[in-house]
Amino acid sequence: MKTPCIMTLDLHHYLAEQDRLDEVHAALEIIKNELTCDLLSNKGVLVGGQKWGFDDVLSTAFETEEFCDTCIALAANRDNPEGFLAQRQRYHFMIESAAETLASELAEPIYQSRKYGGFYDYR
Repeated sequence: MKTPCIMTLDLHHYLAEQDRLDEVHAALEIIKNELTCDLLSNKGVLVGGQKWGFDDVLSTAFETEEFCDTCIALAANRDNPEGFLAQRQRYHFMIESAAETLASELAEPIYQSRKYGGFYDYR
């Protein structure tokens, strides 16, 4: 009977760890996508005793420089339908990005709660 060499054992350990990390990443991505949809549709999300909603998405967006630039551009293009539409789309993407950012921050505690405490319903 042959015993596996150290390199083979290390490789198997690395591959097992990579599989575990891929599963964690996939779970976090699913949670993030669900949270993003809930936040954008103004469904309350309860994490750690704190309720998060669309107002928090707006607060996250407001903290960026892009928010002021987009609002200024919207005001400047109010008489230009094509320019206004482009800026409105930019605003829409900025809000989606803010929701994804907030959802990414909230996904980790939810994942940990599910991991150690069973199913955690954040809705």
